[in-house]
Amino acid sequence: MSDAIRYDHAGMADHVAAQGNLVQYMTDLRQQALNVLAQTADFWTEQGANAYQDAHRSIDLAYQQVFETVGRHATAIGQASHTAGTTDAGVASGFAGI
Repeated sequence: MSDAIRYDHAGMADHVAAQGNLVQYMTDLRQQALNVLAQTADFWTEQGANAYQDAHRSIDLAYQQVFETVGRHATAIGQASHTAGTTDAGVASGFAGI
């Protein structure tokens, strides 16, 4: 029979923390992109009345979608770790009662 799967709760917590670091790094990239956009505002204004605002909104939306995806992933990992820990504890107490 195969060995039972064990969850590395500390490793999972580290992964969740790394996701937070990734979001911080990407927040910095987002700000850099918006700064470049602001430096080229004259070009965007020449492209039309709303071109600058549309470009800004597009950058914001793209990063926001990535942040939401990373957040959902981190939440799912954290919940999986918690659920696995609860299940392991329940199984262990069941065996202890035998």
